[in-house]
Amino acid sequence: MGLKILPVSVRGDRQVIGFNAKELIETFGLDKGGDELPEPGWMLEKYRFVFEATKRAVRQIPPDKLTWETPKRKRDLRMLTWHIFERVRICLQSLEVGEYTRAAVTNYRKDMDYEAAGLHTPEDICTYGGGVEEELEPYLIGDKTDLLERTVPTYAGDKTLHQLLELALAHAYQHLRQTYEYLKMLDIEPDRPLSAGDYEGIPVTKDLF
Repeated sequence: MGLKILPVSVRGDRQVIGFNAKELIETFGLDKGGDELPEPGWMLEKYRFVFEATKRAVRQIPPDKLTWETPKRKRDLRMLTWHIFERVRICLQSLEVGEYTRAAVTNYRKDMDYEAAGLHTPEDICTYGGGVEEELEPYLIGDKTDLLERTVPTYAGDKTLHQLLELALAHAYQHLRQTYEYLKMLDIEPDRPLSAGDYEGIPVTKDLF
């Protein structure tokens, strides 16, 4: 078919590129089942919860340990914790850019100039996170909620902003779990870490890495 991306689902002359739940349901006459997107107000509550927990963890990192390179990935703690907040901003910016690319979510490892961005201390990262939360709120409970259904081309098929933000929410919870593990490696006991019950309704993987 000349297509160079997976997955591709085909029925007759119709093709669904990537995991586009809405198109798959329409193309194959599927039952929506439990795949309905979470309510925006609930998502904001969960975002606030995980962002506040992330800030607690970040404030526990000694400034000289921000550049400590994590053993599982070639990135330091400053990059990892900033990235928890940054993914949400990428989702929102995708509406202006007109696409959500793989490069946008992976190039931060080499393209981000942390010093130029003013991310020198743990508190700088927390301030950045607070700014992201302020940007997000209008999309979930404010005057921009109509944009949640706006479709954005992504490297895994078309997705609505609502879908992208659900993925980013799970991404935040997963990376916070990893941050807790790294704190323990530095002999730092996480301050009021999230429990298993706090992840209810969030599609995080069972595996930590």
